[in-house]
Amino acid sequence: MNQDVAARVRAGEETESFAHIVVRDLRSPLAAVLGFSQALAEGAGDELSPQSAHYLSRIRNAAQQMDRTMEAIAQFGWLAQAPVTKSLVDLAPIVNDCIAALRQAEPGREVHCSIAPCIWADADPRLLKLALKAILSNAWKYAGHPAPSIEVGIELDPRKQMCYFVRDNGMGFGASAMPSTSDEGLHLDSRGLAAMGIGLATVKRIIDKHDGSIWATWKSGHGVTIHFTLPSPQENP
Repeated sequence: MNQDVAARVRAGEETESFAHIVVRDLRSPLAAVLGFSQALAEGAGDELSPQSAHYLSRIRNAAQQMDRTMEAIAQFGWLAQAPVTKSLVDLAPIVNDCIAALRQAEPGREVHCSIAPCIWADADPRLLKLALKAILSNAWKYAGHPAPSIEVGIELDPRKQMCYFVRDNGMGFGASAMPSTSDEGLHLDSRGLAAMGIGLATVKRIIDKHDGSIWATWKSGHGVTIHFTLPSPQENP
């Protein structure tokens, strides 16, 4: 049993080391694609036909998406060794900072955000900010039209335990990738959540490091709600 555990640990370390090498080696050519496409857009954008400008825009968007994925992979590997330094923290200002960054990146988009005034947690604020950033980015991306909205707060789960939630009013994160379901809704366990992408897999790792749990619920036409729990604070604010 000890040999099997040791072998699994070595395999995990080798996988994370390989992921780090892949990210490092891909960053340089990816930076070149982003840099030269930006230079082409600025220097010859007026000379391009509408179709060519469209293709260039798609190249830049794809490269930016790949860059975000590389960053998420790097974070995922780093989290394996990251220490958890808990303190009593109000998550509301962290959520507001994440929303402000999303608004700055997409100033032309109006998304109504309802954030509870106090969201206390016993957690590592640095790690929780990474988790909330990933969850809110998904909610922002998939929030519905013509009146996209996001809600963040605390509620009781079906077992009457306190849980945190981020809810949007869109079709959900990659709803087309979900299995068919009726209007009664869909419940994803944490393993299914991690399978939805590297960003949410990173979130799961952060919540796991806090000894919490995370899951998602989805209902056709009513958006997605990401729920997560954290150990109760040792003291009240």
